[in-house]
Amino acid sequence: MCKQKICAIIVAGGKGRRMGGKIPKQFIKIDTIPIIIKTLLPFEDVSSVGACPQQTETENG
Repeated sequence: MCKQKICAIIVAGGKGRRMGGKIPKQFIKIDTIPIIIKTLLPFEDVSSVGACPQQTETENG
């Protein structure tokens, strides 16, 4: 049995054209850390956010 988890969807696509940069904005670094990593780090400490293995048909009943 799997405890219920909350899913977090992080939208990080795009090319960042409006920012005028040469690399996608999610890879721009702030204090040497890419924005996408800074976005994901807070979720690492939240125990209710995570992946839960998919149940098989026999487990579902």
